[in-house]
Amino acid sequence: MNAANSETILGKKEKEILRLASLAPSGHNTQPWLVTIKDQTHWTIGTTPKRWLPAVDHDNHDVLLSIGAFLENLSIAAAYHGYKANIIPLAETPHDLRIADVILEKSSPETVNIDQIKQRRTLRKHYLDKPLVEGHIQLLKGEDANSIQYFTPGSPQSDYLNKATVAANRMQTSRIHAQEELADWIRWSNNKAEKYRDGLTPASMEIGGVIGWYVRNLYSHKDVLTASFRNTTMDLVSRQVKKHGGWFVITAKNHDVASLINVGRIMEKMYLKARDLGIALHPMSQVLQEKPFKYQVTDNLRLNHRCEFIFRAGYIKHYPEPISLKRPVAWFTQI
Repeated sequence: MNAANSETILGKKEKEILRLASLAPSGHNTQPWLVTIKDQTHWTIGTTPKRWLPAVDHDNHDVLLSIGAFLENLSIAAAYHGYKANIIPLAETPHDLRIADVILEKSSPETVNIDQIKQRRTLRKHYLDKPLVEGHIQLLKGEDANSIQYFTPGSPQSDYLNKATVAANRMQTSRIHAQEELADWIRWSNNKAEKYRDGLTPASMEIGGVIGWYVRNLYSHKDVLTASFRNTTMDLVSRQVKKHGGWFVITAKNHDVASLINVGRIMEKMYLKARDLGIALHPMSQVLQEKPFKYQVTDNLRLNHRCEFIFRAGYIKHYPEPISLKRPVAWFTQI
């Protein structure tokens, strides 16, 4: 691997395309992508096991969603910079390291709102307790309406997700391997955050003020494994499911690699539209990670196709700037 040399092959536009692609979301902000530079406009998008989450995502379901989001950003950024991104699938199983080839083809630059990628953010708190309006729901669904379902607060499906999300979180926080994995990806101190440029920080978890100072300076890996931390997590989840504007789920007819990557692309398209509508989106995937919920959720939500992703959604009064750590291009590329 030679990350430094990979950047020398890329031009300014190509580096920026990859930087924008890397602003995609990922579980625990692991940023699981690894890009092999074949030449300036031919790349292989892959993943690396050291950035997987086997305790909560043993089948790499969320890894593939993240790669899908990465590819969606890449396609938009490429169009903005005068390229058409031709994506050629490579992976046949969720644990294949090579996911897709990308070949950039010169094209006329498109007028796209590139700031939507730069400003995307996950928000967990301060949701207003009112349903989304129909026009905004349809805008978020867009061309993917057949794959997206919205459940208004008070509906049977919303009530089910409220209860199941609490129960699934309780199960997950009780699993020591899941908590250890979470602890591995929290960068409590500013020094750790700057060193790794990935994972979760107090700021990205929306822990501010005096408490934010306290955990940045005094918390460590072992604190995540305490009963106190688990109880605090459960208190937060219980409050979150009581106050929101509804739930979105994304479905797929098939459960193969290509379908999951497409779900990731749909997920990212929703994210990119949400800020302009004043809508926050919060992935809450525990129902899809914990037994028995993962095997029941599709039927309990009365869906025609398999549930592959879940967003809690809601209006907020103020949309803060993105603060998630992101690695430089040189850190996730090789030749």
